[in-house]
Amino acid sequence: MLSELMDMVIEVSGSILRQAEWNKDFPQTYTRVFEKIMELEFTGNMEVLTVLGNTGG
Repeated sequence: MLSELMDMVIEVSGSILRQAEWNKDFPQTYTRVFEKIMELEFTGNMEVLTVLGNTGG
């Protein structure tokens, strides 16, 4: 499951970067991404785009 999750994150990495640029806060954005990855890993929820909110997804 972790490899599937990481594959999905790789696919949306451009969106994550755009979200960080939009927020003008790279540390906070990437911290939220990694926190959400941990949450998704433990819950089994594969909705990676929920990390990005409306702007990134």
